Amino acid sequence: MTLELLEKKLCIGLQDMGAAGLTSSGVEMAGRSGCGVAINLNTIPARTARLKPYEYLLSESQERMLCAVTPDNVQAVLDLCREHEVACAVIGAVNNTGEFICTHNDSVVCALPVDVLTDNAPKYRWPLQDRAQYLKEHQMILNQSEQCRTPEHQKTGKKCVNLGLPDATRSKLAQIFESESAPLTEHWSELLSCLNDWSALPSQTSKEPLTAHYCSTVQSNTIAGCQTPLSASAAVIRLDEAFLNPNQEKAPGIAMSAGCQERWIEIDPLLGAAQSTLLLARKIAATGAQPKAMTDCLNFGSPRQPAVMRQISDAIDGINSVAQEVKIPIVSGNVSLNNQTGSTPIPPTPMVGMVGVMNNHELCIGDLPEQNSQLWWLTGRDLPQFARFELSEWAWQIFRSNSGPVPMPDFKHELNLWKVVHKLRDNNHIASCSAVGNGGMLGTIINLAHRLSAGIEWSTEASQISLHQACSEGQAGLLLSLTNKNNAEDELVRLAQENGLSLTPVAKLTPIDALIEQQRSLWQKAHTAYATTLTPFFE
Repeated sequence: MTLELLEKKLCIGLQDMGAAGLTSSGVEMAGRSGCGVAINLNTIPARTARLKPYEYLLSESQERMLCAVTPDNVQAVLDLCREHEVACAVIGAVNNTGEFICTHNDSVVCALPVDVLTDNAPKYRWPLQDRAQYLKEHQMILNQSEQCRTPEHQKTGKKCVNLGLPDATRSKLAQIFESESAPLTEHWSELLSCLNDWSALPSQTSKEPLTAHYCSTVQSNTIAGCQTPLSASAAVIRLDEAFLNPNQEKAPGIAMSAGCQERWIEIDPLLGAAQSTLLLARKIAATGAQPKAMTDCLNFGSPRQPAVMRQISDAIDGINSVAQEVKIPIVSGNVSLNNQTGSTPIPPTPMVGMVGVMNNHELCIGDLPEQNSQLWWLTGRDLPQFARFELSEWAWQIFRSNSGPVPMPDFKHELNLWKVVHKLRDNNHIASCSAVGNGGMLGTIINLAHRLSAGIEWSTEASQISLHQACSEGQAGLLLSLTNKNNAEDELVRLAQENGLSLTPVAKLTPIDALIEQQRSLWQKAHTAYATTLTPFFE
């Protein structure tokens, strides 16, 4: 109904009713136009007549829009609403008083200047910790999670969540990763013997025991996501054919990603929030979609604490830097503050949700390569400038800490990555694409191997990559494979050179071997134990 209302140009103002319901939408629309509003609360559709005036004004029931309509179009709007079986009523009028006035049972229950609730509303100004001081105090954060080894669990045999690596495995990995220049391939056989425990970590295991609790394919429009044949770096849905442009033959698609790298943000709220947001955009770009819009959910401790206020201020600026530099507008959001126990706040967790658009949903790029196809690592030429081992999941689990500095985001480099993917897709040269994320390039390849039940065969060029480089996180690039077209590889090499990117053939995923099969079994079963602790919430 709303889309038809806009297509027929029947309204001159429109806003959904979010937080604070009719009050926020009414005063915000009036404030933006410099007008006043008079509302008769008795005319608002309601299930009961016993509502008090403030309940009409502040209720946050779902699916409501406030429309500003010229008198000539009122009847057309009412008729359209009846056609779509949407409740509708004329509840008031716009005027030039600059006031928000509401009546109920013929009495004025609210009368105040609009700007008191908008531009001139009271503002809190909490003390803000100096940025340099904050960075000094948070240059390293510690991993305080431990394996579940309580006497109760040992006696009763209760299932528990494996929150960390066993001490013996962690000690062995610490020796392997001790040297920053240690080659990846030189230590691969030693690393393989530790992957059983690595694959059993909650951050690494299969999430299927959780995602299987709900249907992700409602209306059969899910192209890539949980419980679908196609897997991709972001979820992708097909839009209804009503969204087709006149020159389109195939329905467009929407790619979606959401998340937050809270450890990066705790170390550096400004650059960490920017890097965290860019990772979501990279996941969308890896599907072949163009990032278009984002929303945020800003979760922090008490703003009365100067360090938390620094987190809030810098994280907002970090997200905004991505919005400004790569042109992804922030269209909505919400805030949740005072999340703490006593004086201990939660880690700064500004969650971001992002959507992208692809003109043809059938051109969606999956993230699983075919067995024996070459995996290429596309990233910046000076990797330490873009990503760091000290920020990675490997450092967090092995050395039980993450440390700064967080790399300064390079927006030109990021846009060049997306450009290469989209040009390869347009020429049908790209077969799969994965955004390098948790665990860096190495962690991403291990995850792909588990999902494909495949082994990993490293290339000659991989011997030039250090373990620290292979595990670095940040703007760590993409892993992609090509189609069998004759000039696909030549085009990839050319595009990488033209856009100032580094390109390395790193590995092939080969037919299954016994060791990987054992790890895959653990990878699937470990998260089942984890999900068991959450089952009561779903039931």
